[in-house]
Amino acid sequence: MLIGDVILILIPCGLGLVQSSTIVCDVCEVDPLPDFRDKRIIGSVLWTKTDMASRAECAARCFLFRPIKSFGYKDTSKECVAYTVPLTTPAAMTYSTELGFNMYSTCAPVDGGVSAWGQWTGPACPQTCGPSHTILKTRTRTCTNPAPDKGGANCTESLSETGDINCGLSECPIDGGVTAWGSWGTLVCSLTCGTAATGTRTRTRTCTNPAPAHGGADCSEALTCTTSENCGFSPCPVNGGVSSWSSWSGSCTQTCGTSHTVPKTRTRTCANPAPAHGGSDCTETLSETSVFNCGLPACTVDGGVSAWGQWTGPACSQTCGPSHTILKTRTRTCTNPAPDKGGANCTESLAETVDINCGLPECPIDGGVSAWGEWTVPVCSQTCGPSHIIMKTRTRTCTNPAPDKGGANCTESLFETGNFSCGPYECPRIEPHFGTCSSSCPGTGVVCYNEQCVCDNMYVKLGSMCVQDCGSAGYGSGFTIFQDKVLDGYNDRIVYSVPTAEACMGLCLSETDFTCAAADYGLRPKQCNLSQTPLYNTSSGSSTSSKVYDQLIRNCA
Repeated sequence: MLIGDVILILIPCGLGLVQSSTIVCDVCEVDPLPDFRDKRIIGSVLWTKTDMASRAECAARCFLFRPIKSFGYKDTSKECVAYTVPLTTPAAMTYSTELGFNMYSTCAPVDGGVSAWGQWTGPACPQTCGPSHTILKTRTRTCTNPAPDKGGANCTESLSETGDINCGLSECPIDGGVTAWGSWGTLVCSLTCGTAATGTRTRTRTCTNPAPAHGGADCSEALTCTTSENCGFSPCPVNGGVSSWSSWSGSCTQTCGTSHTVPKTRTRTCANPAPAHGGSDCTETLSETSVFNCGLPACTVDGGVSAWGQWTGPACSQTCGPSHTILKTRTRTCTNPAPDKGGANCTESLAETVDINCGLPECPIDGGVSAWGEWTVPVCSQTCGPSHIIMKTRTRTCTNPAPDKGGANCTESLFETGNFSCGPYECPRIEPHFGTCSSSCPGTGVVCYNEQCVCDNMYVKLGSMCVQDCGSAGYGSGFTIFQDKVLDGYNDRIVYSVPTAEACMGLCLSETDFTCAAADYGLRPKQCNLSQTPLYNTSSGSSTSSKVYDQLIRNCA
């Protein structure tokens, strides 16, 4: 049934219908269990009420509190007792016999179930290659699918496991290795006769032990080998051969001068070797005459520089940067020609040192963020409210500098949001009143506020009176509203983006891990603060004034 923004669920409970803001359990036992008639549990009491009109009202009230696992009721005294233990058997509990006091169960126990496994966690792989490399990692899961509740058993399955996880690495580079040498090949002779004739044999091996792979280096060893061997031939016919030329005969008539020449004669014989074994006589001339330069030095020789040698110096210390240079040196000598016969030495420099460009490529430039741009603020959707907040945004770019030459992109956020207060006007408050006033108003709990007679903070308007009510004024089950109050310092849980006060009350009623006794709701920030401490259990200074929050107090539990 939908009333306003609140969904009401009617739970049949034997003797009537009970109104609740949420379904608490699937089973509602209003008949006493056979083993628990005329019995009362000793201990584990959460609270006791003596003004419950019926068993159904006692059951409905107990269903609003998750810590309650069973309850008892006595018709004659209207006594309702909430227990924090589920019913098992009388033998497992301490109890007393009491005529008319009967025990009832609430929800069935919920056994815990395991959640899905989480992600694997562990150290990074220590290697950079090798597809079979693994690393020991761990993953976990929780006993929350569902979590054990109402006396249900904990999970028995393991909640963590450890295993070797493959690192997913690429193959490692394999450098080439040489095989064993093959057999020697056939003897190859370049001659056909001669007892001293030799030939060659060759053997080979390959770079396949192993073959280079995945970027590995080739073999640096020689892959062929050659040896010399006598061919085993008979003596060859010996043709006559000329001997060496005799020395040139003839004398130079000068002692210097590079162009001075003289005619000279030399001879040789056909005895190197002499013809033998049917060999032929020499056919070459055995005498010759020629004009020779005497090879005399220049009368005066001035020194001259040779060509420059190679540049020498250290290797470049960087791997990028087209303007990077390194200091290198080259030399030459005064030997082209060397000074002689009283000639002058070289006057030119025989060494020079200069900065030589390394010829490197451009360096990568990593991106950097620019300054933030101006905030972009949308138009406020409200016209009043000092704490009305809207979202504003601003951006920046990865251009200070932009990434270049393979440099990395920016890792910083390029988008930012923030809160902007529209302010500054307070919205007028409209609440039930008894007419206008100037300073005071008649009636119990009635005060003059903003020139209207309204109920004081501890009361609500019901008809023509201000009463401390428990739900009948339309504020939801078990709540009284206090305008402009906040329970300071007792927030056990904060829930954001809650659209209405009714939704905030529903969250308080549906909490499972603690009993929610109070809720502060602020319409303008749409924030719901839940507390397990009611207002009447706090000091007088804990309820403070606030123009942002209405305090909703659960005071009927």
